Amino acid sequence: MKKTNIGKKLAATLLATMLSISTLSAPVLAEAPAQVSENTAEAGTVTDTTSVELVYLEDSFVSLPGQVRIAVVLTSDAAVTDAFLTVVDQATGNTRKIAETAAVEDTHLFTEDFAPGEEGIYAVRTLTLSLEKNGESLERMIDLGEAGFEAVTFGVGASPLAEAGDEVVTEEDLSQLSDQVVSLGVDGDALLSASATGNEIADALANGDEDLIRLTPEQDLDAESNVVVFLDAGHDGTHRGARGNGLAEESLTLRTMQYCYEELSGYRGVTVYVSRNSSSCPYPGTTSTACNANRVNAAAAVGASYFVSIHFNSATSATPRGAEVFYPNSNYNAGIGSTGAGLSQQILRQLTALGLASHGISIRNSQDKTTYPDGSLADYYGVIRRSKLAGITGIIIEHAYVSNPNDAAFLSNETNLQKLGIADATGIANYLGLKKREPADRNKVTAFVTRLYEKCLGRTPDANGLKYWVDKLCDFEIDGNGAAFGFVFSDEFTNKKLSDEDYVETLYQVFLDRSSDATGKAYWVKCLDQGCSRYGVYMGFVESAEFTRICDETGIDRGDPVAQEGRDYNRGVTGFVSRLYTKALSRDYELDGLNYWCDEIHKGNYTVDTAATVGFFESREFTNRNLSDEAFVKVLYQTFMDRDYDATGLKYWTDKLKAGEKRSTVIDGFSKSQEFSNIKASYGL
Repeated sequence: MKKTNIGKKLAATLLATMLSISTLSAPVLAEAPAQVSENTAEAGTVTDTTSVELVYLEDSFVSLPGQVRIAVVLTSDAAVTDAFLTVVDQATGNTRKIAETAAVEDTHLFTEDFAPGEEGIYAVRTLTLSLEKNGESLERMIDLGEAGFEAVTFGVGASPLAEAGDEVVTEEDLSQLSDQVVSLGVDGDALLSASATGNEIADALANGDEDLIRLTPEQDLDAESNVVVFLDAGHDGTHRGARGNGLAEESLTLRTMQYCYEELSGYRGVTVYVSRNSSSCPYPGTTSTACNANRVNAAAAVGASYFVSIHFNSATSATPRGAEVFYPNSNYNAGIGSTGAGLSQQILRQLTALGLASHGISIRNSQDKTTYPDGSLADYYGVIRRSKLAGITGIIIEHAYVSNPNDAAFLSNETNLQKLGIADATGIANYLGLKKREPADRNKVTAFVTRLYEKCLGRTPDANGLKYWVDKLCDFEIDGNGAAFGFVFSDEFTNKKLSDEDYVETLYQVFLDRSSDATGKAYWVKCLDQGCSRYGVYMGFVESAEFTRICDETGIDRGDPVAQEGRDYNRGVTGFVSRLYTKALSRDYELDGLNYWCDEIHKGNYTVDTAATVGFFESREFTNRNLSDEAFVKVLYQTFMDRDYDATGLKYWTDKLKAGEKRSTVIDGFSKSQEFSNIKASYGL
């Protein structure tokens, strides 16, 4: 194929849609010096500093007939006049050249067609360049392995990692994860910034936005948050995993996960759930796909922010070895891709410290053009894709290869499985900024529980009850949230039938160990009046800085309450939606409707703006009112400006409607007013 130059816009589209975007080991290692061939004319008179920055591979597996496409990004002060990659068939040792077919500035595209009979697993070994600098011609060969790009491997005609004799598995069966090049960094010291994770790197490169791909430390998280992490032991006794060297993946994942759970539970500020605690399928009678979907659903149900799926790899060849971590792409929710990259890098850093080889951190895009709701290309792996749809950062840890003798020997030692679990937990804790839990102060815990009895139930604790709660808290079997919930929502408390004012006052005494202040109490009572549930207000007190401090001083975990209804997610949204019922529909909300709209906004199906404009004003209930133009505009004044109309404004808008302006256009005009912005700001929106 003839080499051509293509424009930046086309290049951005090409790289963003064609490649599944891998970023391998940047910067290039210092031990990869420039190599100039002996037959270069007057080579000694010119110094060449060309180096490889990034390598992209579209697919790790190519069906036959098919085409392999690889992009390489260079840093060079010389002009590249020609280039080719040399790949090696790992089974036969035969080499093959893949020619450069397109170039955009420093990004070079290499393509090669493969036909039936050319099946195999190929590794990219070297990059050979023809360069021009200062009027002189140079030849340069770069060994990608020496430059830190060891995992550039793809399969042609057969899945590169399907072990002989394995059962046929679905796309969801993670034992089929491939030895693909979608890795970021083997040095473990850097992460992609949130603006440049995954697919966006291609656009940044093609448009010359180099600042977007600079590597930055992981983001800081709110230290006061109690993060929920869901650990998934991949596969089970029904949905078997990889096999090799006498090892069974589903057994390895369970034991490693249990060690991870034990270690991670020793940190403060985290609640840990697991998908299974035995070899049995947690969802009997389901397919592998349905089982994985249920695992993500379980994580969502407990309010998990992170879904960590533990796996082990396998290959037809005994050569591949080491660890890699798969994380979400930057489509649909770029923030999840960014946090996934940061979490994955921290875990990989711990695994490689155990002596495991590194395949980097990786993304893999859908191969059948599955898309997210916004039309962008979805992630390939179901647990990652479904986690993102649920607002969860999902990753897959491939710890080592059961098919590699050295890795298998490592995995055959129970102590090493414990080390893997501890490494996973340490990586998670480091990323989240967690600290090891210190023993609780039993005297302070006793005082804490006594206050719950006295302030919530109005009585002194009975000896058995006091001991029960103190033991549970000191043993970290429950947290502050769990203990408080047991009291606030007990029959003994609810049967007191407190007014909203008295309920709020009690929460001040229970959680903050003080009387209410007038402003704070008025705020919480107003939240209840505007539709927030008593549990939603309870959540606010649990999450407060004062209660967090009290738990810290007591030596117990605070814990995080999980929203039970749509109206519990965001008190500002609840109040805003409640107001829409009053202003737009001229009636009080009904609970089902309030929960529906709050849930839709929480899920991202509507913004507060589209809920107000499209959701309410284009609803059947509103349109069935058949308001005149004048009455319609008056409602808009109340809804979007929180005031009565002025005569001039009323005439202006009604004249527009009479002249043929659409009502939706008039609504849009009101929604962009400063008054409406002020209303949203009053709800913290």
